[in-house]
Amino acid sequence: MTATTATSRTKGQQLQQILREFIVRTPEARMAIAATRDGLSIASVSSNSEGSGEDALAVAAARILDMAAEVNKQLNQGQIGRILIEGEKKTTIVMAAGRDIVLIVTVPADAKLGLAMLSIRNTARRIAHLYH
Repeated sequence: MTATTATSRTKGQQLQQILREFIVRTPEARMAIAATRDGLSIASVSSNSEGSGEDALAVAAARILDMAAEVNKQLNQGQIGRILIEGEKKTTIVMAAGRDIVLIVTVPADAKLGLAMLSIRNTARRIAHLYH
């Protein structure tokens, strides 16, 4: 992508493209949502029909992140790296993507998380760079 192309697209369009590229290169991922820390979904991509419920997931992730940050502060562990919510059917990963954005990703419960985590971390960095 040339600099002219990147600047002619809005941040929202660029964010949507980052999420689409993430879903394509991360076969384990079923859904990726970029949301504000307040829980407002600003972009999402789904690899299948799981797209419903993204707003509720964004709000829940924001609430969990707030609670985790408070506990983390009490335990003096430093900055939160990621939060894993492992369920019977799927796992949800919540990771900061800059100061104001959160990346929320769902994968099947039996997914191998090693390479997926690298891809999630790189995507979070790209989003943070976009919104710096």
